[in-house]
Amino acid sequence: MNADLSAHFFFNALKRVKSWENLAIGVAAQKVQVSAFPDAYNKHVANAKKVCDAGL
Repeated sequence: MNADLSAHFFFNALKRVKSWENLAIGVAAQKVQVSAFPDAYNKHVANAKKVCDAGL
């Protein structure tokens, strides 16, 4: 997996989701990823926020 390329594709797809800024994080992720387990993102939100806050 190439993290830079994966992030690039994810954020480009996210930009095409209408009003993504107003969606819950898990809902926005599901609209991009279209996972078979749509609620699975929610358990990772707190850790993802910590990573983003740390600037990683």
